[in-house]
Amino acid sequence: QEGLADGVRDVLELARESEEGPFSEVQGLVADLVEAEVDVAPIIDIALGDRAQHIVISSHRLLEEIQSQRFQPAGRVGFVCLDTPSARDADQPDLLNLPGVIDRLDHLVRCPAALVPVIERLLGHSWLVETLQLALALRRTHPDTRFVTWAGDLLEPDGTVAVGPRLSASGLISRRSQLHALRIEAQSLLDSLEVLEVRASDLERRYRDQRELVAQQTEEFKLASEALSEQRVRTSAVQERFAHLQQQVRTVSAERSAAQQKATEAATELEQIKAERSH
Repeated sequence: QEGLADGVRDVLELARESEEGPFSEVQGLVADLVEAEVDVAPIIDIALGDRAQHIVISSHRLLEEIQSQRFQPAGRVGFVCLDTPSARDADQPDLLNLPGVIDRLDHLVRCPAALVPVIERLLGHSWLVETLQLALALRRTHPDTRFVTWAGDLLEPDGTVAVGPRLSASGLISRRSQLHALRIEAQSLLDSLEVLEVRASDLERRYRDQRELVAQQTEEFKLASEALSEQRVRTSAVQERFAHLQQQVRTVSAERSAAQQKATEAATELEQIKAERSH
């Protein structure tokens, strides 16, 4: 309730405490029942002015309480009654197709269905246009229409013109719209964080699985390396034995060749002796 007038705050506090009676018919502030995009909200604040702090009521019962002095608010309070007949002109001009005209302001807000007639009464004669020059030109042909520009200039049907930079975050609707946008952004960030946490959990699980697989493969590699070392030792021993056997085979072959040579020589010598004896 920061920024609210004392009388408005007084009525809202009593409404929160009441479940029946005139105060139970309090619907809330106009600013609390209207939503707009962040870039449009300052324009709505300018168009509504003090009426953004008006309290929406379902009937005139609370006004009767005030009129009879059974209740006196702590300060000045504005009210908007839902059961008040609409005073909108049936011949309200349609400027939407004109160059530089953005839209009628009641079309740029969102509100509960029951509040639509109220918003039409408050904003149905107000149009958002691009420039002050265009607003001044349109007022000549539509003197009963209010115009607001993107820059925050306000032209009233009575000829009043208010100009100057708009304060983007000073109005109730602006602040509420910004809070709404921040809540959406925060929720989006929370959703993204939840997705990232799921991904992180999945990556952590996969990392653990990979570590276990690496540990298993490391153990298998260690066992294979040990078996390979043992096999190399056995292979080396076999190769030494094979080399030794080859050497023995060569030695035996040499000895056999030598024995065959001696046998051949002995046979030759024996033949010679036999030949000599025969003569």
